[in-house]
This record gives sequence, structure tokens and C-alpha cells, in this order.
Amino acid sequence: MNAVAWLGLSKQVLAWLAAGSLAMLAASALFLPVVILRLPADHFLRDSPPPAKTQVQAMGRLAGNICGGLVALAGIAMLALPGQGLLAILVGLSWMTFPRKVAIERWIVTRAHLMRPLNWIRHKGHRVPLQSPGAAEKLGAQDPRALFADETDDPPPRSPSS
Repeated sequence: MNAVAWLGLSKQVLAWLAAGSLAMLAASALFLPVVILRLPADHFLRDSPPPAKTQVQAMGRLAGNICGGLVALAGIAMLALPGQGLLAILVGLSWMTFPRKVAIERWIVTRAHLMRPLNWIRHKGHRVPLQSPGAAEKLGAQDPRALFADETDDPPPRSPSS
């Protein structure tokens, strides 16, 4: 018994799932770097935003929550499918506004090794590196560029072989 028969899926359903997976991979490769470059360097150090004061702000936050939720759900799917799952989840959460969001973002950034790829993308886009919550707490109010000064995208020099 093959997997298609065991799951009870038709070949057409599998083709649509494969196409959706490839579309999510392409979308994450195209749009996640743009979003990462647009984040302010102190994004993970900021507190939660104040409540919306106008209807326009409330509608903007609603749109951000919907888009962020869709990106976060796509990131969860990318944990099993091809794509940048943790980055997509983090970007989706950054667009959303809900209680304890800042704590969840900081937990993801400090536990998953995401700061290096995030800052690599920002380095390629000629942006200041993102400040890590853990590093900022340890080093105090130091210049944000000094937090990641030792991280470069250049490989270490090779020693001459004798």
C-alpha cells in the first residue's frame, strides 16, 4: 500500500499541496528579507505599543493582525514544508498586536538561533544589526553596532598548508 492510498489523497490534491508548498517557499524567499530590513534596530527591545486612539489606528492594527497571523501560520506550516519557518513566525508575530507578544518575540529570538541570520540579511541590505534582548541587557546602553561587531559574513582566513 503506497502513501497516497494510505492517506486517501488523490494525485490532484498532492499536486495542489506541492504547488502551495513551492509558492510559500518563493514568497518567504522574496518577502521575508524585505520585512526584516524594514524592522527598526531596537524592535526587540521596545515595549508593547499603546492602545489605538483612533479608528484608523484600530483598522491598521486589525490589518496587521490578519496579515501577521497569516504569515505566522505559513511559518508554522514551513516548519514541516520547505521554507524559513522560524523567521516567518517571528515576522508574523512582529506585525501583530496582542497581550504578551513582546515576551513571546523575545523568547523566540533569544532561544532560537535567529539573530545571526536576521543580522546577516540586514548586513547584506546595509542596515544596522538588530539589537538582541539578551545582549542589550548584558551590555547596557552600548552602541547597537558594537553588539554584533564580531559577526561578519566573511569566512575565517585559512592557514597555509605545509
